[in-house]
Amino acid sequence: MTSCFRSGGNSCCKSSIAILNQASKVTIFPLVSITTSLVAEENTAKRISEQQQKSDNSEKGTSKNKETDELVHEEAVLENLEKGSAENDETKESASEDGLFDKQAAIYLDARPTYPKEWYSMLAERTSNHSLAWDVGTGNGQAAIGVAEHYEQVIGTDVSEGQLKYAVPHPKVRYIHTPLSMSDDELVTLIGDEGTVDLITVAQAVHWFDLPRFYSVVTRLLRKPGGVLALWGYKDIKVSPTFDTAGLRWFQTTLPYWNSKVQHVYDDYRTLPFPFKSVGLGSEGNPLLLDIPKEVSFEGYLGFLRSWSAVVTAKEQGVDLLPEGVVKELETAWGGAKLVRTVVYKAFMLAGKVMV
Repeated sequence: MTSCFRSGGNSCCKSSIAILNQASKVTIFPLVSITTSLVAEENTAKRISEQQQKSDNSEKGTSKNKETDELVHEEAVLENLEKGSAENDETKESASEDGLFDKQAAIYLDARPTYPKEWYSMLAERTSNHSLAWDVGTGNGQAAIGVAEHYEQVIGTDVSEGQLKYAVPHPKVRYIHTPLSMSDDELVTLIGDEGTVDLITVAQAVHWFDLPRFYSVVTRLLRKPGGVLALWGYKDIKVSPTFDTAGLRWFQTTLPYWNSKVQHVYDDYRTLPFPFKSVGLGSEGNPLLLDIPKEVSFEGYLGFLRSWSAVVTAKEQGVDLLPEGVVKELETAWGGAKLVRTVVYKAFMLAGKVMV
């Protein structure tokens, strides 16, 4: 799930995770969600996009494909510069060689949370019209489909064509590729022109955006005064006292390998600038705290951990953060490899209208 509002690079790279400087402040498994819905899906999408491009170049050899190759290459360069690693290339190669791509994607989806239907109802109650919604960095379209239950048309955008190949079809949802080269004016026209959008949603992504630029586009697009912008994310996952203790002990071994760009997520978006009028679902400095229950298998959870950028970065440096002994310890604390547990993801939301 990437967007064209990358901070410092005009798009959004969401596969890295920040760590608090003091280990004592870290709660159990921060940002588990990012590693599945962002790292795993981004790697998955890139592999598909790469395969398609190779096929197209072989069969057609057109200049259009060359331009696409250049765009994909540009995205890859930007991502590697920001992450300081080649985690996506390594993951793609591994999935290709093992032929386990589809199975891995299923495992990731097994562990990622599903946003509650009640969230979309709460947002719909706060918009004066229900004609058009925009889901930014839509990825596989999970949030877009939820929004579509309440709006006549939903546009889901993503900078990655590959990720959009995973987007789940829905009669009310139109998925659109928004390349890095697209200007703000072009984007506004594409979505629906100024003052036409009733709801804009960003799930687990906005902390990577160029916020001034993104907020400028939001202000232009939202209907006034009835349009609403909603941002949400999640970090901690609570399993059980026994597992949480074992998990925290393991998590502390990952601290040296995290990227430092997601501090806002650790703060539950409390420090995220949000210059919009509150609609009662969190406001600047005071996010709405929410829970997301989810049934998760140990296999799915382990796949989750292995997709973490810190785990991949450590491996590149010759450190295996999930050796057999550690996996066995986590499995025992979980209650056994075959046990499916109900866990709770700790989430947070900000929502507001343009100040007029």
